[in-house]
Amino acid sequence: MVRKFLTAVLVVAVAGLAFVAGRVTLRPPDPVTPVPEQSMTVKVGMQTVERTLTLTTTVQRQTRPVAVNALAGIVTDVPAQGKAELGKALYRVGGRPVVALQGSVPFHRALGPDAKGTDVRQVQQSLVALEFELEATGHWTNATTRAVRAWQKRSGYPVTGQLELGEAIAFPA
Repeated sequence: MVRKFLTAVLVVAVAGLAFVAGRVTLRPPDPVTPVPEQSMTVKVGMQTVERTLTLTTTVQRQTRPVAVNALAGIVTDVPAQGKAELGKALYRVGGRPVVALQGSVPFHRALGPDAKGTDVRQVQQSLVALEFELEATGHWTNATTRAVRAWQKRSGYPVTGQLELGEAIAFPA
């Protein structure tokens, strides 16, 4: 009888220990706190150390395209100089020039009469830099249309007086 009792106590004790061990070892891991994306400067120096320290690191840097073009078609011409110049064709898609204009806001729509916004101001500022008389107001006016036509004619581009989506790419500098 005592033997059965001791066996039962031993079974209950082992089951209890197994339960506690399972709770401790099978709990979900602590959540990983994401590190905010920011610039970091690390100074590396050379010194003598008494022991060897192995440090494994991983550095990742996301790449960002300078510009993305929405003009559909086949690239039919790429100029030989390989550099972007304000108002000049970077390349041609289906014969249509894709020009470099200065600005930080990507061109995301067709620009023409009655358009307004930062993208319009970028076109106007680029035209002013190309020595066309125009005020950069951010509102596409008749004066903007005339300046775009004059620029397109002077550059040998199709003269439309407006910019279709994909015909211009904004470069910060």
